[in-house]
Amino acid sequence: MCSVVSVLLIDDDEEDFEITRFLLNDAPGEFQVDWAKDYRSAVESMKNEKYDVCIVDYMIGGETGIEFLQMANKESLKCPMILLTGIGQHDVDMAALEAGASDFLDKNNLTSAVLERAIRYSISHFNVICELEEQSSMLETTLESLGAGIASFNESGCLVHKNKLFHDIIVDYHQKADSADGDGLIVHSFQDQFIEILSEFKEGANNSEYIISDSVGRQYEARVDPIPGGGDIILLFDVTAQKTLQKRSLDAKREAESAYRMKSAFMANISHELRTPLNGIFGMLELMKLTGVKEVQEEYMDRIFEAASRLLKIVEGILDNSLTEGVDSDKIEHNIIE
Repeated sequence: MCSVVSVLLIDDDEEDFEITRFLLNDAPGEFQVDWAKDYRSAVESMKNEKYDVCIVDYMIGGETGIEFLQMANKESLKCPMILLTGIGQHDVDMAALEAGASDFLDKNNLTSAVLERAIRYSISHFNVICELEEQSSMLETTLESLGAGIASFNESGCLVHKNKLFHDIIVDYHQKADSADGDGLIVHSFQDQFIEILSEFKEGANNSEYIISDSVGRQYEARVDPIPGGGDIILLFDVTAQKTLQKRSLDAKREAESAYRMKSAFMANISHELRTPLNGIFGMLELMKLTGVKEVQEEYMDRIFEAASRLLKIVEGILDNSLTEGVDSDKIEHNIIE
């Protein structure tokens, strides 16, 4: 600790304040020690001044240091706290740690080295906790902004964490299912629901694509990924737009195929109706040649035959081209997207 460390001693005995200041004068580093003689004045001091560490006597008047820690938490006063306790008060020490104290000391056996170590440890421990809280907050914000429902379960199937979207999806999903069964809204705990859906999703997602729908028609694809060391993560992706597009594409393809079949039947009928009279013309021309027509008449008949042949080729070309035009699925999907 290179810079001056600001310390607030909260103790109703001024002699203890002098002793603490004396001990820190002999400790490595530089310390600035302030004094508050009761818990409420300590809260006001902490609101007006930022301290690196607070040293709190366990009992002042009729209040305890545990109550002070709770009061500081309620006021959102963040600072590492060292609780001064008596000999053999292990239960108090444990309660202090649970309430947020960074360390605890026996005030009857304080030395400069012990006090300096406790202060250094508490500040370091507090900084690590603050960094973890910041990282946890950033992770929480990231999970909420991903646009996917996320939940993690330990190896026993108990819920460890879930983001808000996952919670909302599952509540809606179960309410929809229970309503469909005529049982009304769910009354069992969220933990029971999550254990139930974990088994349901794992079975469904492992076998094939597993889709659930909520009460307003949104569709979510469930994916279950194992966690190294045990447990699972469930991811719920909103695939409503994708499924809607797939349905529209499939419907359009079916309509196009149906139209193509109708067109094919129509063109087959047209082909028959056009080819039949042309074939009759060819037959009659052949018969006329057999009746002994004059040379000039035969020439005219050849020209009629040639013109009819060209007309037949044109008709066949149009019909064949129409019948060979298939259904272009890629074009259909592109048009749908557009």
